[in-house]
Amino acid sequence: MTSPLPIYDIYVIEYARSKDQPIASLLLGVYDRGNIDLPFSFVMARAEHRVVLVDTGFMREGSGEAMAKKFGIEQWISPIRMLDRLGVAAEDVTDIVLTHAHYDHMGSIDKFPNAQIYIQKRRRSTEYCAGHPWLSRGRLAHVRLAICDR
Repeated sequence: MTSPLPIYDIYVIEYARSKDQPIASLLLGVYDRGNIDLPFSFVMARAEHRVVLVDTGFMREGSGEAMAKKFGIEQWISPIRMLDRLGVAAEDVTDIVLTHAHYDHMGSIDKFPNAQIYIQKRRRSTEYCAGHPWLSRGRLAHVRLAICDR
């Protein structure tokens, strides 16, 4: 007999917002469509013994601060603080699935020391991913990296 599948509570967590982001900077071939307020979010799925993040958001430190200024992100709350509000410590995160290697999707990855990281192999070789501190400064010592291919 198989055991029942775990039941996950799923949260979409908005941690930042960019005011007046040009639509043309987000969608190819869309010109003169004006600006939008762009939310930045990540997903948390929590079951009894697992906490899974889809992306991690970014921190406003180092290159994250520069990117926040570049993209006009004035409204920002630490993704770590947002998780804490839901009763989850960074150390409790068991898995992180990265959709792609942009700073706003993986900019706080080094704050989750116990997480298994999942990223497509071809995404790992992108310029941003290769230059990210968790790879370039040897931070893989506390991150178990699983490479997935399509």
